[in-house]
Amino acid sequence: MAVPESHRLTRQIVIAMLAGIVLGVILNPLGAMPWIRMFLVDGLLQVAGSVFVAALKMTVVSLVSVSLVVGVTALSDLKALGCR
Repeated sequence: MAVPESHRLTRQIVIAMLAGIVLGVILNPLGAMPWIRMFLVDGLLQVAGSVFVAALKMTVVSLVSVSLVVGVTALSDLKALGCR
């Protein structure tokens, strides 16, 4: 059965959440092993998390900037903006 286009993103989000839960359940008891903590937790997952947060910050800054520019250019009367 084909999944409607509107439910595809929801399905991907739920799968990613379940994968994160499974990874956390697996890594929690193994976290005491020094090589897992050093390589996976402090290495690979730390870098991936930092890149993800940086990408979110870049997205927010660009969205706010574009929203301001579009809002100002949509004004027909500059006095509404506070200019003379």
